[in-house]
Amino acid sequence: MSLTRGRCLLPDLRKSRGWTQKELAERLKPYVNVPVPSLSKYEIGDRDLPDLVRKACAIVFDVTMDDLYEYKW
Repeated sequence: MSLTRGRCLLPDLRKSRGWTQKELAERLKPYVNVPVPSLSKYEIGDRDLPDLVRKACAIVFDVTMDDLYEYKW
């Protein structure tokens, strides 16, 4: 049985800090430019987080890259 990546936890992390998508986009700017419409697609699962965006989010939220997704068996 293999581990699969589930739901993106980006909206949970963002909301737990009280940030809007626009505020998150601003915090990501030193690392990567992510437009708000792209953040929205990542959060609802329409698109996977690219590795560079994933790394930048991990830095901004002070979590590991794996912490950005829910994993299941």
